[in-house]
Amino acid sequence: MNKKLEFREAFLWEKEVEEFIKDEINGYSLNVPCGKSTLGDVRLDINPNLTQKEIYDMFKQKLPYADNTFDTVISDPPWSISLFKRPKLFFELVRVTKLGGKIIYNALWIPRSNCTKLEKTLIRQSNQFTNVSIISIFIKIAPTPEETIQTPAPTLP
Repeated sequence: MNKKLEFREAFLWEKEVEEFIKDEINGYSLNVPCGKSTLGDVRLDINPNLTQKEIYDMFKQKLPYADNTFDTVISDPPWSISLFKRPKLFFELVRVTKLGGKIIYNALWIPRSNCTKLEKTLIRQSNQFTNVSIISIFIKIAPTPEETIQTPAPTLP
């Protein structure tokens, strides 16, 4: 079954949330999927009419970056993705984050990984009586199994 994606004007955080996230960013940063947000040195989204620099389909591709590329990674994935598709993007985010780097994740769920430590969670609500989301901030504490293992060159006597 092919489901047609629908894009709406709701692909932007409120100013206060955007400012909070901006203050949490350290160093070289990635925002995926970015929607209309201008946060991040690199912004990826599937919709070519948004503000991103590159088109990226998180359901079909691995992130096009080497392991340990970004100091901070921001993600506000579609909330309607199935339970079984949720881990794929998160593990890719962890892979491209530098050891000691930060992952800022906004969703209706809190992901878990042995390679990250949950630093803090915040509940976000746009208006009274509307749904909430959870902004989880993680620190990468260990390499992922997918990361390339680099063996040092042998030293000559």
